[in-house]
Amino acid sequence: MKKIIVLIGIVILLTGCMDDSKLRTDLISPQEAGNEVQSFFETAKNHNGIHLYQDKDEKIYLMLNAANILQNQPAITFSNFKVKEDGTTLKVYYEVETVADYEDKNLENHLFYEVELNRAYETIQL
Repeated sequence: MKKIIVLIGIVILLTGCMDDSKLRTDLISPQEAGNEVQSFFETAKNHNGIHLYQDKDEKIYLMLNAANILQNQPAITFSNFKVKEDGTTLKVYYEVETVADYEDKNLENHLFYEVELNRAYETIQL
């Protein structure tokens, strides 16, 4: 009986120590987002850049878009996407590379991220 009580105590202690304050970030397809988010991204798809949509469910969606490549210009790809909090500011980090040979159909130049926020932020820094 003591072993069961100790085991229950350990489970409760470990559950209480879990860190729910982490930001969750997922690379998603546009179809995984809601209709409003898809509509927003659809209007922004012809414009290169970082596009942000915040919904009422405490999530933000980011589209990193460099798919509109000008002729004779290098392609841009994105990597190492990270989100960190700094006080009341949410900071978004990513790396950009240029690629001269963009015959490769697997360029990472049109990415969608969903970030589940752990609290409200005053500023989102891209």
